Amino acid sequence: MDLELKQNICKFLKYLKEEVALFALNKEIDEQIISIEPLVLTTYKIDKELLPEIIKILIKEKIIVKELKLDSKQIDILITSDNLCKHPELMRCGAYNIILTNDFYKNYKLISKKLGCNNGADNIITNKPTYDSKKKILTFQGKQIEFAKKRKQYEILDCLFEDLTREWEYIDIEEKLDPEFDFTDLPGIKKDQLDKSRYNSSGEINNNIAKKTTCIDFLIKDMKKVKINPEYLKK
Repeated sequence: MDLELKQNICKFLKYLKEEVALFALNKEIDEQIISIEPLVLTTYKIDKELLPEIIKILIKEKIIVKELKLDSKQIDILITSDNLCKHPELMRCGAYNIILTNDFYKNYKLISKKLGCNNGADNIITNKPTYDSKKKILTFQGKQIEFAKKRKQYEILDCLFEDLTREWEYIDIEEKLDPEFDFTDLPGIKKDQLDKSRYNSSGEINNNIAKKTTCIDFLIKDMKKVKINPEYLKK
C-alpha cells in the first residue's frame, strides 16, 4: 500500500471516529450510519479518486459493513463494494451513507496501528509542501505536481520557496530573475503588464495544484503580490 493511500485512509478514519464520538453509544455500532458528503472530503483533504479503494479496504478490515447506502436525488440505492469500485461515478451523485460494523472500535485500533495513524499521526495525515527547485516538482498532500515545462510558474515557485513566509511583489520576482535590468525605469504600463503576467501565472499554479489535490487556494495573490497560504504551512 503506497503512502498516498495510507494518508487518505488515516484521514478518513479520523473523520469516522470523530463522527462516532457524537453518538450516544448505548446501542450497537452497526446501527450508526455515517453520512459522507462532498464537503467532508474537502474538509479532511481526502482524495475523492481514492475513495472507492479506501471503502474497499475498510470493508476488508471490518470497519464498514459490506453494503452501503447511496442517497442520489432523494432515492436510497443499495450498492456493494464491488459495484462501487467498478463504478466510482456513483460517489459523485451526492451524499451517501456508510454503515459501521459492531467491532468498529477494535478494528479501528488495529488498522490505525498497522498504518501508523496513531504514531506521529500529524506526519501521515498532513504534510507541509516541499519543492525540488532542480526538478521543479512540488510535493503537497501526497501528490507530486510537475512544473518543469511551465517556466513562468516555476520561476514564482523558485522565489516563494526561498522563504516560505515571505510575500513577494511581482516586480521583486522580475528583479531577482534579471538583476542587471533596472525595472524602475520601466513605464507604468509595462510594469502593469509584468504584474498581470505574474498574477495570471500564480492563478495557473493554483489551478495545477487543484487538479491533483483538494487545495484550491495554495497561493494567496492580488494584482501586485503573491505568497503561500499560511494555512498550509502549519504542519
